[in-house]
Amino acid sequence: MCTVTYIPPTNTDGFILTSNRDEKSFRPTIPPQIYQVNGMNVCFPKDEQAGGSWIASNDRGRLCCLLNGAFVAHQKKTRYAQSRGTVLIELASSVLTPADFFQVKNLRNVEPFTIITLEIQSGSISHLSEFIWDGHGKHLRDLPPDEPAIWSSVTLYDEEHRKLRRQWFKRLLANQNGPISPKQIFEFHSGSHTNDSDIDVVMEREGGLKTVSITQVVPEKGKFRMAYYDLQQQFSKEVTT
Repeated sequence: MCTVTYIPPTNTDGFILTSNRDEKSFRPTIPPQIYQVNGMNVCFPKDEQAGGSWIASNDRGRLCCLLNGAFVAHQKKTRYAQSRGTVLIELASSVLTPADFFQVKNLRNVEPFTIITLEIQSGSISHLSEFIWDGHGKHLRDLPPDEPAIWSSVTLYDEEHRKLRRQWFKRLLANQNGPISPKQIFEFHSGSHTNDSDIDVVMEREGGLKTVSITQVVPEKGKFRMAYYDLQQQFSKEVTT
C-alpha cells in the first residue's frame, strides 16, 4: 500500500497496476481470494488484524488500490473509527460511482489515505480516479487513463524521496523500445535502485518495517487477474475475478 505504479493499455496489451505493501513483517496477511461482499465477487488479500485490504477488484470491472496518507505526513492517532482498508473494501463492493460513494461516505476520524480507482466497461478503461482524504476534506480528481503514473506513500517517503522514485520510474519508461510488460514492471517493483534500503522500492527499516509483498493486476479476457507475491514466505498466488 505504499508504492503503486500504473501502466496504461496499448494497442496490443492491457493496463498494469502494481502495488508494493510496506508493513511490519510480523503483521499477518491472508493471500488473495474471492469473497462474497454485497452480492458481488470481490478479490483481495486480507489484513488479518483489521480485516481490510490495500488492493481489491470485483467482478463488475472495478479495481481499487490504497496508499497510506494524503498530501503530507500526518500525526497518527491512538485510535480511529474505521480502518482505511475496510473503506477500500466498501468501495470495491459498492454499486455507487467513486464520486457518489465518497460524497456520502462518513470519513470522520478515519486516518488519511489515497485510493486509486480504475473501472472497465466493454473491455476498455472507462474511468480512472484518485481520491484523497486528508483527515479534514475530500479531494477527488479524474486521471488520464493513457498516462503512466507512480505514487509513494507520504507517511514513509518525503517529497525528495518521492521525486527520486519518480525519476527511477521515468528512467524505466524511457529505456523501453516497445510496450512494457508485467514482468518488467514487477522487476522494477522487486529490484534495487539505490544502496539506501530506507527508500528503495523494496524497502527495509529498523523495527520490522519492510516491503512484505507485491501485488500486480492486469486485465485478462474481460476479467482481472491478480498476482500476489509474498516476499517473506517466498510464494506466489494468482486469482482471476
